[in-house]
Order: sequence, then structure tokens, then C-alpha cells
Amino acid sequence: MSDPVSDAETARAARNSAKGRLSQRFSTLKGEYAEKGIGARIGDQVSGKVKDAAQNAVEVAGESKGIIFGSVSLIGLWLARRPLTSMGRKFWMKARDRIDKGF
Repeated sequence: MSDPVSDAETARAARNSAKGRLSQRFSTLKGEYAEKGIGARIGDQVSGKVKDAAQNAVEVAGESKGIIFGSVSLIGLWLARRPLTSMGRKFWMKARDRIDKGF
């Protein structure tokens, strides 16, 4: 059987060792955050990701100009669909009237 006093001393030594390591790590982190705050770290990380995304977008745009041009054209046509439809209807009405009159 193990000695309770010896077990308690071993447990206490392990606890003190872990507490010392944790205290040292905490003070190291505290010093790092004193140099550069959490907000600055988050800002750096976000700006880095945004720069990477923008760089990837430029690369993709350079590789597929036709697809981008087609997509932008389709979006432009979709945004102008009502005026284009109105012009088409007016043109069709005039054309139908001319056909009915026999030119």
C-alpha cells in the first residue's frame, strides 16, 4: 500500500510544477499581448486574408477575361431588362402596324 503522506507530497510537487509552467506561459503571453494587442493581431490577420483573396481574384480575372466579360454583360442586360423590353415592344408595335398597312 502506498503512503498517503508520500502521495500527497508527490501530488503537491506535480501541482506546483504545473502551476509554475502555467504561470510562466501566462506571463509570456501577457508580455506578447502588451507588445501588440489583440485588436491589432486580428486586424493583421484579417488584412492578410483580404490581401490574399484580392490577389487570387486578380489571378482568376487574368486567366478568364472572357468569362468575366460575359458575366458582366449578362448582369448589365439583366439590369436593363425593363427598358430593353419596353423598346422591344414599341419596335414590335411599329413593325406590326407597318406589316398591317402593307409597307
